[in-house]
Amino acid sequence: MYFFIKNKIIFTTTLSHCFMFYERPILLLVALLCTFCTYSQDIKFSPVSTRDFNFSKINIDTTEGAIVISEIGSGTIEGTKYQTYSFFYRVHKRILILSKNALDLAKVEFYLYKNENEQEEKVEKLNAVTYNLVDGKIEETVLGKDDVFKTKIDKRHTIEKFTMPNVKEGSIIDYSFTLKSDFLSHIRPWYFQSRYPKLWSEYSLDYP
Repeated sequence: MYFFIKNKIIFTTTLSHCFMFYERPILLLVALLCTFCTYSQDIKFSPVSTRDFNFSKINIDTTEGAIVISEIGSGTIEGTKYQTYSFFYRVHKRILILSKNALDLAKVEFYLYKNENEQEEKVEKLNAVTYNLVDGKIEETVLGKDDVFKTKIDKRHTIEKFTMPNVKEGSIIDYSFTLKSDFLSHIRPWYFQSRYPKLWSEYSLDYP
């Protein structure tokens, strides 16, 4: 399998396999890892359907109380009008909550930094929706702007946080955001696996 994408690194994992490719003009690395059940790659971010509420019935470990249906992230280093660079960290997650043990996943926090020149990291384009299946129909609850809060830790650090609305056992939470940072030393990590099983996890990095 060959991919040619200029100046781009893409990492992708599923429960059935993981692969990574790093494209430069000549170099291509593909590493196949892990073995589990086979899942279709079309589970990424199509509109939420009643089928999404049934992932708990497939043959994976659900003892932790949640399944990450899909998470896709990207990091982009872009030039600014001040002849500097900014890092844009974009994330979209969709998670099925199976039990009250995983309700903490509905609480999302961003740790933001500000330097002595008042340059600060910012969360932009935040969208969050909770989906519940009620009498066979999907109901949506959208996070309001007034439901996002900031807490100052000290003169350099702030927490911006929110809790997904109307979350209960059986809910699907879906949120996306962009985090803009002028500090290239603060590039955020990406975890392809965690205590909660992930059906699809993908991260790409674009650089000049």
